[in-house]
Amino acid sequence: MNLNAILDLLLDDPANSKTTISSVFEQYKPMIYAICGELFGMYKDLVSNDDYYNTMALYDKKMLDALMNVGFSRDEAMDIIIVEKRSLQSQAKRLNASENRRNA
Repeated sequence: MNLNAILDLLLDDPANSKTTISSVFEQYKPMIYAICGELFGMYKDLVSNDDYYNTMALYDKKMLDALMNVGFSRDEAMDIIIVEKRSLQSQAKRLNASENRRNA
């Protein structure tokens, strides 16, 4: 079933959309988990490399400088970066919890 067919089903029967979406996710879940597992393995390899942390630090510094250059105060810029980091951490925790449940 392609995306257009799925969207047509959802539009034709909005009351049944939850069932349709659930069945599509169930169908593709093994493939999605396999892809996420591979990406997680790649991420594990990446974080064991010091270049990763140096690059991320440089990214944060450039982001801070860019935010300040467009008029944010240092404190405002730091707050924006912290919020972004917390959001990424939250997403990573959810992914890790999902992976752990799948492997349990």
